[in-house]
Amino acid sequence: MADLENGLFSGVNPGYNANDPTVNHRFLTAIVKGEPNHWAIRAGNAQSGGLSTFYNGPRPNAPGYNPMKKEGAIILGIGGDNCHGSAGTFYEGVMTSGYPSDATENAVQSNILAAGYGTSTPGGGLLTPGSAVSLRATTACCTTRYLSHSGSSVTTSVVNAASSSTEKGNASWTVRAGLSNSSCVSLESRNTPGSFLRHQNYQLYLNTNDGSSLADDVSWVASSAWAS
Repeated sequence: MADLENGLFSGVNPGYNANDPTVNHRFLTAIVKGEPNHWAIRAGNAQSGGLSTFYNGPRPNAPGYNPMKKEGAIILGIGGDNCHGSAGTFYEGVMTSGYPSDATENAVQSNILAAGYGTSTPGGGLLTPGSAVSLRATTACCTTRYLSHSGSSVTTSVVNAASSSTEKGNASWTVRAGLSNSSCVSLESRNTPGSFLRHQNYQLYLNTNDGSSLADDVSWVASSAWAS
C-alpha cells in the first residue's frame, strides 16, 4: 500500500485490497507514481527479478485526492508527521518529476540489482553466529574509532594495538542469531557475556536480555561489519 498522508491505499479505495499479491522480500524496490486522476504502485525484489504492477488506475475515492492536493514537502523514509512507527529499514530513495514510464522504472530496477544488495560484509564474508567482529567508523575523520561500551553506555573509542585487553574486548562483539528474527543478528559483548548491543530512542546501549521487547531492539540487519 501507499501512504498518501491521510490514509493507506492499495488502489482506488483505502485500506488493503484482497486482490493484491503477497510479497515478502528481504530487500524491496517500491515505486509510487501519480498524475491527474491516475496513479500506480509497482514493486519487486531488489535482489533479483523485475518489477510487478500492484495497482494502475484512478486516484483514490477520498476527499483531497482527486484532483490532487499537494502541500508542504514529501519526506522519504518516515511519516509526514515525522513519526517512525512503521517496521523495516529504509535504505535509499529518490523523487522525480513527471510520470515515469514502466520502461524507465525497469531500467532503474536493473541498476538496483547491479548494486548487489545483500547481507554479506564488505569483505565478502557473512556475519556467522559464533564469530567475533569489531565495528569501525567509516567517516573520514574517525576511521580509528570502533563501536565500544563502558558499562551500559555505548559510544565510539579509539582502539589500536596499544590499547589494553579490556579496551579491545569492549570493542569486540560475538555474533549471535537474532534474538527476535533468525535472519538478522544480535551482537553480544565479548567482555560482558549475556549483554547485547541495543537501540532505544535513537541511542545505543548495552543491556542484558530480560525477555522483554529487548529482543526486537537487539536484532540487526547484517549488512556492514568487519570480522576481527
